[in-house]
Amino acid sequence: MWIHLTIQKQPESRAGGFTLSSYNPASQNSQPVLLFELGGHKYSLPFHVVDEILPAVELLPVPGSHYAMEGLLDVRGEVIPVLALSTMLNLAPRPISYTDHLIVLNFVTERFAIRVDRACELANLSEQNSQSSAKIPLCGSLVARIDRYNGDRVTALDSEGLSRMLTNVASRETVTQSQGN
Repeated sequence: MWIHLTIQKQPESRAGGFTLSSYNPASQNSQPVLLFELGGHKYSLPFHVVDEILPAVELLPVPGSHYAMEGLLDVRGEVIPVLALSTMLNLAPRPISYTDHLIVLNFVTERFAIRVDRACELANLSEQNSQSSAKIPLCGSLVARIDRYNGDRVTALDSEGLSRMLTNVASRETVTQSQGN
């Protein structure tokens, strides 16, 4: 059983949206990760790439966009592309729901959002709890390793692989739009 993430409204925060409450690092050998669920599976992302977590809202559609583009999100005047992580992970697509979360990721030069079923909690995962510390064959660049947390298997996503894939989708979109003009 997963514990629901405690999300508190922080009007004074830079994010202005929802932020994680009280996180207590366990050790220097562990990496803080955001645990989330998507399509009935459990995943993690290194917390250093997570900028903010927002409740799902209706997205601005982008006609003729890449199949992984869900739409655009206006976050306090900044337009952020929302990409379908479920599509990139070969999971069954489903319509957006009011219970979903949008995780805004900050990759130094680009900001993207991904839609997930539920952001669960901030946790420390060490590679000692990992079932595989090396890249897993045939899993592409998205999967870093498989971890265990509270008895559950958690697929740890590789932030660099995810950044490359998101940037690739966005750059293809830019090329397609410029060719159409």
